[in-house]
Amino acid sequence: MRNFSLYLPTKYYFGWNSIDLLPKKAKEIGKRAFIVTGKKFLKEKGIFDKIIQDLKKEGIDFFHYDNVTPNPKTYEVDEGAKILKKEKCDFIIGIGGGSVCDASKGIAVMAKNKGSIWDYMMFKKEINDALPTILVPTIPASGSEYNPGGVITNLDEKRKWFFRSEVTYPKISIVDPNFTKYLNFSYLSMGSIDIITHVLEPILTSEEYGYLQYNFGKILIKGVIEMILRIKENNDDEARENICYFSSLALSGIPTRGIGGFAIMHWLEHILSGFYDNISHPEGLCLLLIPFIKIVKKRFTENFKRFEKIFGEDIEEFFKNYLKDIGFNKSLKDFGIKENEIKDFVKEYEFLKKNFPDFGFDKIEIQDVENIYLEAL
Repeated sequence: MRNFSLYLPTKYYFGWNSIDLLPKKAKEIGKRAFIVTGKKFLKEKGIFDKIIQDLKKEGIDFFHYDNVTPNPKTYEVDEGAKILKKEKCDFIIGIGGGSVCDASKGIAVMAKNKGSIWDYMMFKKEINDALPTILVPTIPASGSEYNPGGVITNLDEKRKWFFRSEVTYPKISIVDPNFTKYLNFSYLSMGSIDIITHVLEPILTSEEYGYLQYNFGKILIKGVIEMILRIKENNDDEARENICYFSSLALSGIPTRGIGGFAIMHWLEHILSGFYDNISHPEGLCLLLIPFIKIVKKRFTENFKRFEKIFGEDIEEFFKNYLKDIGFNKSLKDFGIKENEIKDFVKEYEFLKKNFPDFGFDKIEIQDVENIYLEAL
């Protein structure tokens, strides 16, 4: 294991009905909230009205911004920041999935910095300040509530990149398993692949072995799958608790810090949904999972053998069976992608490899990239 540092400044509140803490916690942060949500989910489920009523009772003034879509866009973030400044809001409450949480962080950045959020992607410009945020995730998947990162799509460039800074950690996160009861099983189960790959990727591509990291990874991955299948079979409340906590931990740095490793599969998905905005991030990961595992098995042979021994099962077959169990059987063709378009995905990977040499893009060959996309067709 290599030396490492870990910084987790977020105040984290977890548990059933913990959403009830929001008004008092909001009052600790500021006076006028900029509430960020998606367009439909909270309103359709009748959740938003109660949240608003509770905030009003506590004397929290607010402006509601609901112009965030899946794979949040640069213009949504930039527009949100302009409105926030006009409305004189002094903190942000993001309530929604990973897209809403990431957009909230992006708006927090642009509330304190000039230009466009795109100027700050991939460390192009340093982020020195951001407005305080409270995040309330409604689906266990991205783990955005417990890390400083955000992923934003530029439709003009057909690129989906990320930003990160110590100042973009949420000030407070509230994780309430109740929200999972409003999700259909398909959506919830696809989100589990996001959680799993946050741990699986850095382990399989790790530069150093870590006893704790590899074994923690096994527990987390198998635990996520057990919880999802328990929810499918029994609508299990304990499973809902565990899946939410697993989600927060997976990308917090706790399970995998100290072994190196790279987010190659996530980047392959970002390329995919950067070109095809109709593909959600969890869907894209499900599409690429098995082809990615096959390449990693070839390129990171020792890591793969070591983790497979700890895991106690054939990893490729294990995940093939899991995708069947959750009913995922789609291919890239189902989203309108044709074979001749794969060259564009490969070209974008080559661009990233050339311009961002520290991100691990060189750990697999360009032919591997093409083969992953081809097999996912």
